[in-house]
Amino acid sequence: MKLGSEYEITHEQQHLHKQTRKLSSTFTHAVDEFFDMGKFLIFGALISAIIQVYVARDDLISFADTPLYANLTMMGLGFIFSLCSEADAFIASSFSNTFSKGSLLAFMVFGPMIDLKNTLLLLSVFRIGFVAKFICLVTLSVLLLTLFYPL
Repeated sequence: MKLGSEYEITHEQQHLHKQTRKLSSTFTHAVDEFFDMGKFLIFGALISAIIQVYVARDDLISFADTPLYANLTMMGLGFIFSLCSEADAFIASSFSNTFSKGSLLAFMVFGPMIDLKNTLLLLSVFRIGFVAKFICLVTLSVLLLTLFYPL
């Protein structure tokens, strides 16, 4: 009887050790990913902050005359600003008196899909050809859908 209980303790200890190793491995992987991808997020945020500070709003308004330029401008802002999708709606509402609803929709759809941070991350994982094709496909899809979508 004593041999059986020693075996059970050893088995339980082995199981606990495996679980601890898995948890430790998970945290190690998460930390590695954070530091691998964090540099791209910080660089994208830096570029976004510089543009937000140094580009005058009046310069942006000059592009709001035609729907095509308005959509492209707002998509460009969505790409450069690299905001989170929750903040996009608040930024878009600040342009509601200047830009059309279609261009605001382009900003809110395009920004979370393709932005500066995401592009840097995509380039770190995929080949340039794939990233270029992907960005072109998303850009054309969003542009066409927001230009011709009745609002």
